[in-house]
Amino acid sequence: MFRRPHPGHPEKAPGYAMKSLRWTILLSMSVFLSGCLYCFNPPYNPEEVIEEPRLLGEWQDKDGKNRWTIKPLAEKTYQITVQYDEDPSLTYAARLFRLNNEDYLDFFPEEKAGEGTLFDRQLAPFHMIMKVRWREEGFEAVQLNIDWLDKARKEKRIKLKTAEIEGGAEILASSRKENRELLLKHGEEAFGPMENGVNVMTLGHAKN
Repeated sequence: MFRRPHPGHPEKAPGYAMKSLRWTILLSMSVFLSGCLYCFNPPYNPEEVIEEPRLLGEWQDKDGKNRWTIKPLAEKTYQITVQYDEDPSLTYAARLFRLNNEDYLDFFPEEKAGEGTLFDRQLAPFHMIMKVRWREEGFEAVQLNIDWLDKARKEKRIKLKTAEIEGGAEILASSRKENRELLLKHGEEAFGPMENGVNVMTLGHAKN
């Protein structure tokens, strides 16, 4: 079980040490979470968390390999179990929040996969953000557009406070307010479609 960072102060999170970060992001494309926006502090205020019955149920992508099971966990909090093909599943706590009339999912890793498996990684107390686009039957889970992010940073249109972790990946180390402002200002383009739609997964009702 992971520990949550101290609200607004990631440096006060239990076991946190900026100079000796040895956490490994779960980087497997198979669970479609490698392209999330990662941050220590959530990019929303508590009053922006919403409940949405359409999120509940069992879902799968068009190939039936990515499967999500979403259940209520607590008030305005969901339990999301993600599984790819025959690989071990991972369970997350998640909240749905709304900014600028756009919905996003905030994932919290809940548990560590078994040793020696594809998902044998240390899960750290960070937030993983994906955009949700509702469809008539199901929804689209949209990753961060990495191409846009790289270009925006090179052109100095955005400035990010980041911490680099093992494997070279980066996590936003900015405050809740700064992360929220990033989504308010750039949420549409930051989660816009990439070439060939590789950052979008369409989920429909699971077929037994």
